[in-house]
Amino acid sequence: MSTPELVDGTALEARPIWSPLGLGEPISSDAQYLHIADYLKAIKAFQKRVGDFFKPHKDRALAAHRALCADENKALDPALQDELACKRLLIAWDQEQERVRREAERAQQALARQQEEARRLAEAAAMEQEAVQSGDQALLEQAMELVDAPIVAPAIAPVVKQTPKVAGLSYREVWKFRIVNPAAVPREYLLIDEQKIGQIARAMKGSTKIPGIVVYAEKQVAAGGRS
Repeated sequence: MSTPELVDGTALEARPIWSPLGLGEPISSDAQYLHIADYLKAIKAFQKRVGDFFKPHKDRALAAHRALCADENKALDPALQDELACKRLLIAWDQEQERVRREAERAQQALARQQEEARRLAEAAAMEQEAVQSGDQALLEQAMELVDAPIVAPAIAPVVKQTPKVAGLSYREVWKFRIVNPAAVPREYLLIDEQKIGQIARAMKGSTKIPGIVVYAEKQVAAGGRS
């Protein structure tokens, strides 16, 4: 893209050129101080001319960009709404299939536990009957211990969720949070409001008193362009 100087040679004056006094060395005299101050004004004036020249071009480009974005959003809006509707339906179905899977797994676990309990009771009854017939007191005690022992259901094969597999379609979990008790949140998770502190420091200056905060001033140079 051509620069403004090439498009219109009168649009901008040449950038100010620094004289051989040098900007890298500390100021050593009042004359050099005044020279640098004068050069700073020339730089600021040049910056303003450049900004003024480019502003209408940037404004037109920004307006065109905003119009294009508005047209793009208008064209995409129906598709975006349909996308959200599709995703809501797919997620709802997948969640339902997960509920069905868990319910089936719980039912199988309950059945496995019932079967293990029935097996345990049958084994204990057989041991008790044998103990009564044989008069074996130790065997009778074992039968009672078997009845009282905790029942550990055997492991079951996991139930597979029945959501169809679709190429290019996947689900992921996005973990979020909500604050239910602000007072209980640990201090390391609380953000300091630097913007608000900055506003107070600029307003109160050296009289600002905020625990844990040191307010200080940094001297800067402001210069206008040459009149």
